Amino acid sequence: MSCQVFDGYAVNLTGGQYLSVDTECAIFRRSRFTTTGVVSNTSAIMQQAGANRLLEVTQSEFDGGPSHQRGIQGDYSDIVVTSSEFTRFGQAGVEMNNRNATASLTVQNSYFYETSGWPRSYHVDGIQVGGGKNVTIRNNTVLIEPYGASNGDTSYVSNSALGLWAELGDVSGTVTVDSNVLAGGGRVIYIEQKSPYSWRGPVIITNNVFDMRFGSKGGIWGPLAPVGLPAQLTWTGNTWSNGVGISLQQALTQYP
Repeated sequence: MSCQVFDGYAVNLTGGQYLSVDTECAIFRRSRFTTTGVVSNTSAIMQQAGANRLLEVTQSEFDGGPSHQRGIQGDYSDIVVTSSEFTRFGQAGVEMNNRNATASLTVQNSYFYETSGWPRSYHVDGIQVGGGKNVTIRNNTVLIEPYGASNGDTSYVSNSALGLWAELGDVSGTVTVDSNVLAGGGRVIYIEQKSPYSWRGPVIITNNVFDMRFGSKGGIWGPLAPVGLPAQLTWTGNTWSNGVGISLQQALTQYP
């Protein structure tokens, strides 16, 4: 592929504007993306178009502004995000919904923080997947305020730090969630398949730290949602931020 490189850009959007990436291969480096508006289409600042075959973002920043708009939305081809920062992203900092299970998502060495105050109707996740091929989430910090307003108001809450689903299509490859710091949401992690879709490969959740800055359960109700789990699930080396280990049995049974 022939790749276009965009280095050192400042992209400031208003109104319903968004950046559509329709070149075959696009690489964004050392750039900052902001919006003050309510973005149209998929409500993401950067949106992958069907002609794109590879989207890479590195050492860049995304601020979803006062209306908390998504950072990156891609449903067609591979996306790689490294060493980047996402704030005020509402529905998701990075989201992939690849329905034909051929595109892979990699997010590494990045920082996500969703403040409170997103629109009440939003389904707030740090990194979200609805279908795809291989998913790699490694060495990130993902912090999601559990409550949109006052603590304890369960009518206005975020969903998860990692919302990983086979719900719009299968996830056909390997899912790796390794060495991240995760906190917030109703459940910190969802790893859920919804019929007729499923996890076709192994799902590996290892060496993650479930931070307790928002409470002793990591999120509002616990570290892992106990529904729709994949058959090929590996869970090892995961701990609380105080160093106490969390077994899979504890994650599923102590926080129903």
